Amino acid sequence: MTKAAASMLRQVDDVITKPVKAGSLVQVIRQRLAQENPLPHSLTIESAASVLERESASVTQAWLQR
Repeated sequence: MTKAAASMLRQVDDVITKPVKAGSLVQVIRQRLAQENPLPHSLTIESAASVLERESASVTQAWLQR
C-alpha cells in the first residue's frame, strides 16, 4: 500500500481530500493555472494494450523460461 501511495503521489500536482468545498477546489485550480512553469510530467501515459503488444516477445520469452 505504501508503494502504491508513493507511486500515485509522484504523478499528481496536488492532493485534495473529501469532503471538499467548492471554494477550496477553485482556489487550487486557480493557483495551478497561475503557475508560470507548470511541473513537468515525466511519465508518458500508455495503454496496457500498447505495452503488451510492444513487449509481447520478451514477456513470452520470460514466461517460457520460467
